[in-house]
Amino acid sequence: MTIYLRHIGAHGCFPASILELNISDGSFSIETTVTKLNGEVEDGLIDRLETLVEELKEHNDKVKQSKK
Repeated sequence: MTIYLRHIGAHGCFPASILELNISDGSFSIETTVTKLNGEVEDGLIDRLETLVEELKEHNDKVKQSKK
């Protein structure tokens, strides 16, 4: 699975005006814009992604502990 951001309109030290989040694994692909009209990413999305990362880490820790 690949997950990446595409930065559209970035140049030099200026931030991108649009960020696209892309997720694909060969059999499916999702692409969505994650920036608001003012170019910012919603704080709520960032918080949900951070929560997702923590859940994934917790899952892997549980899997590793169950194999001991």
